[in-house]
Amino acid sequence: MPSIDMPVDQLLGYKPQLTTPPDLNEFWSQTLAELRSDPLEPQIEPIDFSPSSQAAFFLVRYQGFGGAMISGYLARPKESREKIPCILHFHGYSGSKPFLLDLCRFTNMGWAVLSIDIRGQNGESSSTSHGDGGAVAGWLTIGIDSPQNYYYRGVYADCVRAFDLASSLSFVDETRIAATGGSQGGALTIATAALEPRISAYAPDIAFLCHFRRAVEIAPDNPYQEIETYLRKRPDKEEQVFRTLSYFDCMNLAPWLQAPGFWCVGGNDSTCPPSTTMAAYNHAGGEKKLKFYRYNYHETPEQHILAKMRWLAERLA
Repeated sequence: MPSIDMPVDQLLGYKPQLTTPPDLNEFWSQTLAELRSDPLEPQIEPIDFSPSSQAAFFLVRYQGFGGAMISGYLARPKESREKIPCILHFHGYSGSKPFLLDLCRFTNMGWAVLSIDIRGQNGESSSTSHGDGGAVAGWLTIGIDSPQNYYYRGVYADCVRAFDLASSLSFVDETRIAATGGSQGGALTIATAALEPRISAYAPDIAFLCHFRRAVEIAPDNPYQEIETYLRKRPDKEEQVFRTLSYFDCMNLAPWLQAPGFWCVGGNDSTCPPSTTMAAYNHAGGEKKLKFYRYNYHETPEQHILAKMRWLAERLA
């Protein structure tokens, strides 16, 4: 693709028509009601991690959507007499929760952090997601035959349940819980903040899962090409595929956002083309701020990480 997928002035104002299904609100209300009808069943076990004397670390597990067991790391400063903010951290596609030392960037700010393994990917969380037909390699087409079966229904619900776990912790101030992540983690940040209005701030970087139709049309790389590969075998399923995806498109969920947001977009990003994320950003509700890095690819610049931490500190003070 070219250095950007449309001229910058057009890109920054790009606001295509939403593809919202008429029952989107009902679908997600029912999904979250089903999620919360089952017990959380949290398990929190201390981890002995000698390299850090300033933070306490824990292995956590809880029951996610459909009975999946979700695993993650929880960290907090050892010295915290008052209730503190908590960051929900979500990882990128096919990844897993970060190393324990990577969580210290949050605990050094005086915050707790909960970072989960996304179901069925390269971590320890199980998955109960499946559909009535097959799928191509990866996760984007699992259960794509219907919104009820789709893989990301469970993923989004698991992330909302991470908020439930964080808000139940005795040392967490439930009015100061924020979400962040990059790529898939950026999309999950948007989805969690849209579906859980008690999120106090969210900061998505180079977000995935936005404006699916355009992403499939122009992105030259995986993961979006998983959908193209699926449709090459099943061209008769195109209408159903994009109908299913419309329930999980962060562009369609963006108007539900209420918390302040701090977004990062790369102008040369061919994995998550900038127009796809800008489509979500320009539809986002609530207060929002954009950092557009004209010459960056599918990456979060170091200067943005610093700017994001400063922004979060202001919001969580």
